[in-house]
Amino acid sequence: MRRDYRGICPEGWRLFTWGDYEIIRDYNDKYGDGIKGLRSQCFHGNNASGFSLIGTGRRTIDGEFDGLNESVYWVYPQEHEYDVAEYANAAYVMSSVNDNTGTAKNRRAEKLGGRPVRCTKIE
Repeated sequence: MRRDYRGICPEGWRLFTWGDYEIIRDYNDKYGDGIKGLRSQCFHGNNASGFSLIGTGRRTIDGEFDGLNESVYWVYPQEHEYDVAEYANAAYVMSSVNDNTGTAKNRRAEKLGGRPVRCTKIE
């Protein structure tokens, strides 16, 4: 089922996807920074890529906030196959891991909880 996601991002922008993340992650990493090069300095990185990932955490369905300084979460425009009425696809990057073991895509995120979205400019 396709959903209409217009209006979430400003005109000329769209929701950030896992594919967008992979493009940025695979930037010309001439210093071997890996994911550390994607994270801002205040989020245990060096921001060599200029992408500036910073901790967002998540809101649980109980209304509590979790992982603000440990992880970056975002939901992208795709429902999760498990139950499209209750779950969206989400991803995360952990602050303490400098390789791909601290990342996950297509994670099940409860829609009643809260996950941030990221917008990216359409070129």
